[in-house]
Amino acid sequence: MTDRTLAKEFGLNPEQATAATLADRHLCVEAGAGSGKTRVLVARLAGLLKPDRCTLDEVVAITFTRKAASEMRKRLRDAFRERANDPDVSPENQTHWRDLIRRLESARITTIDGFCASLLRENAVRLGVDPDFSVLDDSEAVLVRDEVARTVLLRMLEDGHLGARRFAEEFGLRELEQSI
Repeated sequence: MTDRTLAKEFGLNPEQATAATLADRHLCVEAGAGSGKTRVLVARLAGLLKPDRCTLDEVVAITFTRKAASEMRKRLRDAFRERANDPDVSPENQTHWRDLIRRLESARITTIDGFCASLLRENAVRLGVDPDFSVLDDSEAVLVRDEVARTVLLRMLEDGHLGARRFAEEFGLRELEQSI
């Protein structure tokens, strides 16, 4: 798939089309909200997943939010469906795109924490981790983080850590706890 083809099909500017077609290396797309990151990644994945290129099992797409991962999946499904229904695409290739649609839910398109959780589950026995663990939701994570910070702070103060003690004396224990 050429830069021009992608630019037209996905509405990419030249820089985005270049990022979407760099097939010989890994890619990290970093840009502000609404800049087209998801569109670039969807175009890249659609290009990589063409018949006789990569398989869905060889691809990992990691985003920061579940909403972004869900949006990427939806856009990929739409792109695959468009190819599967394209009369100019050979019947074998239409079958390829339909297969990708069916298998898309099992693809590694996830958040950072979701990707890490899947790696831990895949290697749970070797790592000595309970494979039925769960990832903390945001509110639980805040509580655990605060508890860990408080425990570490108190241990530092008990151990006579000079920096922690000076900070606590000057700003107070609560301020020190919040800064951690």
